[in-house]
Amino acid sequence: MEPLSSSPESLPETVLQLWPQMGGTWEVTVRGNSMIPVLCDGDRVRIRLGADGLQCGQIIAFRFQGQLVTHRLIARPDPGTLLFKGDHCRTMDPLQPLEAVLGCVIARRRGTLWQCMDTLAWRWSGRLLAQSALLLIRMKQMKRKMLG
Repeated sequence: MEPLSSSPESLPETVLQLWPQMGGTWEVTVRGNSMIPVLCDGDRVRIRLGADGLQCGQIIAFRFQGQLVTHRLIARPDPGTLLFKGDHCRTMDPLQPLEAVLGCVIARRRGTLWQCMDTLAWRWSGRLLAQSALLLIRMKQMKRKMLG
């Protein structure tokens, strides 16, 4: 997982803990390539703070080992646990508690153009990507069972 930051340094853990309680939106700069082509290094994203109404397929900002990460929500194995994956990553992230969530990415800016990502088309394409990732996991599990 690659961090997201609003400055070159990591955000302090206390800021990351208080952030979702502030409400509203926050803008930060993406660092890394784990979400290519949807989010690229240097893109700016707008995050709606809070964990209310999360849906599989959305790109979620969450805390992981003191860093801020934006990856796609793939599944909710139970109400308090979330499974994420970067679109450009081969493997899933470790399961994350709901408390790690800071918010949902609702827009991105690449260059000078802001693009809303909170539309029906973005939601459906995100769900399709999430379902595809789960299908690939199941296919790999079946392959392992068959081979050994």
